[in-house]
Amino acid sequence: MVGYAHWAHTNNPILVTIMQRTILLTSTTIFAVLLSLGLTGCGGSSDSGESTVQEAARVGTTPTGAADACALLSAADIAGIVGNPVLEGQPYAGPEVCRWDTEDTDHVSLLLTVRLGGSSRAQVLCENLNGMIDSGGEPVNGLGDQAVFKFSGVAGMFDSGDLEACSPEGFVSVSLNGKKDEAAMKEAAIALTRMVFSRL
Repeated sequence: MVGYAHWAHTNNPILVTIMQRTILLTSTTIFAVLLSLGLTGCGGSSDSGESTVQEAARVGTTPTGAADACALLSAADIAGIVGNPVLEGQPYAGPEVCRWDTEDTDHVSLLLTVRLGGSSRAQVLCENLNGMIDSGGEPVNGLGDQAVFKFSGVAGMFDSGDLEACSPEGFVSVSLNGKKDEAAMKEAAIALTRMVFSRL
C-alpha cells in the first residue's frame, strides 16, 4: 500500500488526495459506528436492567419472574387488617412464600403463598381447590374465579383460618393463625387476599 501510494503520489497527486480522504472518512465512520454501538449497548443494558427491577418491584415479582410474596404486603398492611402488630415478613421456603410472625403468641400471624398465573404450580393448585371444599372448606363468592375458606379452632386456644383463591393473576393462599373467631378470621383473610390480587 505504501509503495502504491508513493507511486501514485509521484505520478498522480489528485489520486493520492482522493485515497487519503476516503481512508479518513472510512476510519471516522467506523469509529462513530463503534462508539454509537458501545453507548447504546451500555445504556440499553442499564436501562433494561433498571426497568426489569422496577417492573419486578411494581408487580411483586422477582427478577426471575417468580412471585415475591414479601413484597406484596407490608407489616402495616397486615396489622391494619388483622388488628395486631406483626414482624417484618421473611421468605419461607423460597420467595413465593412469606411469613409474618408476631411477638405475642395470641396475636394473629400470616403465612402467604403466591403462585403467578400461567405457572404450572398455579394451575395444579387451582385445580385442587375443590378438594378443599370436600374437606370442609366453605366457598367464598366474589373473590377471583374461585375461593375457599376453612376454619379450625382448638377450644379457643388456637385458631386457624385458611383461604385459597384463584384468578387470572394466579393462586393465592392466606393462612392466619392466632386467637380470633371464625368470622373475624374470614373477614381478614378475604381482605388480605383482595389486596394481594390487586398488586399482582
